[in-house]
Amino acid sequence: MVVNYPYIEGTSKSFTRAMWESHSDGAQPHVVLGQGWEEIANNAFDVLDSADRASLSLASIHISNTVKTIGSRSFRGAPNLTTVTFESNSQLTTINGQAFEDTSITTIDIPNSVTTISGSVFSTCRQLTS
Repeated sequence: MVVNYPYIEGTSKSFTRAMWESHSDGAQPHVVLGQGWEEIANNAFDVLDSADRASLSLASIHISNTVKTIGSRSFRGAPNLTTVTFESNSQLTTINGQAFEDTSITTIDIPNSVTTISGSVFSTCRQLTS
């Protein structure tokens, strides 16, 4: 199942909260953030802070090249999140604290544009190898 969050012109450029229905077929969501989003806000997909527990099944996310900031605890505690990819020519400059804490990411290719990575971004990511 692919969950696409296209950017809608004229709205805030900050992606604040993921919402989707849990599916009885057990399909794990693969999220695509479309062009135009500039920030993934604090706690956007945070399982530990979310009333919507569907983030538990989040398997992968593809982040558009317009995103400049990934907020604190954005993906914290998503146990099935194994894959994070960035669109080429990424404008990402900042990954804030605990953004990917306690996920199952195995590898991540951080864009060259990133200048700031705050503390504990990958804390307790036991499968992370590179």
